[in-house]
Amino acid sequence: MRRRTRMSPSPLPQRDGVDPVRVRLPFDGAWATVREYPVRRLTGVVPTPSTRCTRLG
Repeated sequence: MRRRTRMSPSPLPQRDGVDPVRVRLPFDGAWATVREYPVRRLTGVVPTPSTRCTRLG
């Protein structure tokens, strides 16, 4: 059985009590921003506070 390699610690600090998140995107796609990928993929999902956070920057 092959072990997964451990992720390196994030270079970004926690901000307002929220940890930084890594998002892995497919190689092919026509997204102008990183936010567009999950928004298109999760169409119909109720907006969450994280949606608000991404709008605020």
